[in-house]
Amino acid sequence: MVKKVVLASSLLLVAGCRNGAEEASSSSVSETEESVSSMSMEESVSSMSMEESESVKIDSVSSEESESVATTPGTHVFSEMITQNTFSNEHGYEAWEVYQTVIENYQLSDYMDPADTTGSTVDEIDALFDPAIMREEVDISEEQKMVLYRFPDEEGGEFSEISMFLSEIAFYFLNDYLVFSSITPGFYEVSLTDAEEFDVLGNLYTVEELVALEPQVFTVSEVKVEGEVLRQTMVPAQPLPDQTDVMLNAMYFFVSGEDILHYSVVPFEQVSQDFPTNSILIFNSYFNWLQEGNG
Repeated sequence: MVKKVVLASSLLLVAGCRNGAEEASSSSVSETEESVSSMSMEESVSSMSMEESESVKIDSVSSEESESVATTPGTHVFSEMITQNTFSNEHGYEAWEVYQTVIENYQLSDYMDPADTTGSTVDEIDALFDPAIMREEVDISEEQKMVLYRFPDEEGGEFSEISMFLSEIAFYFLNDYLVFSSITPGFYEVSLTDAEEFDVLGNLYTVEELVALEPQVFTVSEVKVEGEVLRQTMVPAQPLPDQTDVMLNAMYFFVSGEDILHYSVVPFEQVSQDFPTNSILIFNSYFNWLQEGNG
């Protein structure tokens, strides 16, 4: 029998990396602003060390070996992996089609260079979206901002009274310039029994190999480093043998071109309350790890 857990990813932003197994639920922007006011992004990153996640280095980002992948609808490196069945639901897939078009028409500043001002502004991102799409904006600090576009169920739909949105596209701005984007589900079912074993996922080297497994997908995101796009995706994974108190893991893959460079593993419940923020924290953890001489 397939076991599933139904959850709603809440907007907790930086506070979303907290530990604990409390049930995820929807939250309002006013609650979110209160949650993030006492914690900066940098402070949150320090609370998620690589000792808390199991990471294996396959290769480092190389501008000579990495090539940007076309992102028009249907040609994204993850396009064969994202379907109505693998990403949330039909509304999640609708957002995925929008996301592919948007990322083809924006610019990312260098994630590791706060002085880079080549990234798109908030106004430029807004211009790429239909004004009818639900929009939320949250100031994390004077330098940091998140803007989120949400896709709710249709009025009277199966989930319309359960969750305020079924998928969301998130943008993170540093000094008013775009440095990160992601697409994640808001309301979803996660299958405990269908998640692949860690030993299977940990031995993948290409996106093609990952696509062949047809995993559920809970995060697709990207940043730019030294002129090259580094993408991230997260899929569920079975617990490791020594994780007796973990039902499910979240396995994050770092992808350059079609090559898997690296992966990180954290308990799924630790990231499920706020997929976009945790995607940023996992990126930060990876770059910190590289800067410590592991790359």
